[in-house]
Amino acid sequence: MNFEELINSIKDKEILVLIKKLLKKYDFKSVLCFLVSLNILISANVANAKSELVTISDDASTSDGNKDDDDVSKDPMQASMLPSVMSPLFSYDDLSIKEKQEYIEETYNVKYIDLVKAFTVPQWGVDYSLANQIKARSDYEEIKELFLDLVEEKYNFVLIKYGLTEEQFEVFDKTLLGEGGEYDYDECYKLANSVDNRIHSSKWVNSVDRWYDKGDGYSLYYQIICPGQYAVYLDGIYKKYKNVFDYIGTYGVIEYLYTRESVTDYMSFYMASNGGNIYHDSLNDKIRIDNPKVLSNEEVEEILEDELRR
Repeated sequence: MNFEELINSIKDKEILVLIKKLLKKYDFKSVLCFLVSLNILISANVANAKSELVTISDDASTSDGNKDDDDVSKDPMQASMLPSVMSPLFSYDDLSIKEKQEYIEETYNVKYIDLVKAFTVPQWGVDYSLANQIKARSDYEEIKELFLDLVEEKYNFVLIKYGLTEEQFEVFDKTLLGEGGEYDYDECYKLANSVDNRIHSSKWVNSVDRWYDKGDGYSLYYQIICPGQYAVYLDGIYKKYKNVFDYIGTYGVIEYLYTRESVTDYMSFYMASNGGNIYHDSLNDKIRIDNPKVLSNEEVEEILEDELRR
């Protein structure tokens, strides 16, 4: 029995997920040998097979495995065999959001930020040469389709992670576009970071709760619409933005909320006389709190997997 036949013989989705977990840490030859030895168990007793796979895949997650993650790609023979042996187990749709982004960047030799530039309104003074090269490629439509699907997945991921409706995200995003500049990816990323800091601060959560229902202070949306806070929302300026995905700033907002890779501890800002924002009001350990309404990436992934099973 070859690898493809072996994988096709496994009908249990949970076992396939566990095998995928193993393949992230071990070379496929080792996994193949293990699966062959386990094949009798799989056909005879699925429960025992799952138990054994769970144990080994957990070990793979908590250790470095028997090789570095990049070792397979350094072996030309194994690298050439990977697509054919893994295709029965993996399809692009099975990859995580992070894995899909890595796949697009590596397969098409592009950077995510240049893809964002290629599909948004140009920003004055920014180098768009790489973005323009992407548009001129023969495989542009293929890249475009993968990119737009990836963005949609990140967007849906963020909605679930923060418990936002589409309408609430739109208000949040448009307000930050106005406060940071719709053509400024980095500033909108930083602004999203600063509002996220607020919903992890007892000071700002309690402040917003006094205006709304208890617990609303944990929401990005209620932080934005709270009286006396964000002028772009309060003055209605945010309404001028139509299709927010035309602006690079939106991708900065989504990227921060998806990754939560912090670039600032500040929670407030004001506009400088010469333009730009000056940040202040730092989130410190005395007021830092857990936010029970913000899900971990793992929790979001479980929800998405449950939806796929239905």
